[in-house]
Amino acid sequence: MKIHTGNFFFINLQPLFTPVVGLLTIFAIISGLFLFPRSKIKYPD
Repeated sequence: MKIHTGNFFFINLQPLFTPVVGLLTIFAIISGLFLFPRSKIKYPD
């Protein structure tokens, strides 16, 4: 089975594929870090 790496017919997205996946991963980590501490700040012990 061939792994899909961003080649769409005549458009080659391979140079952009890795940075986009990296940015999405970093964005997911950052948004996760921002979401979790808020509940602790709103409701201090």
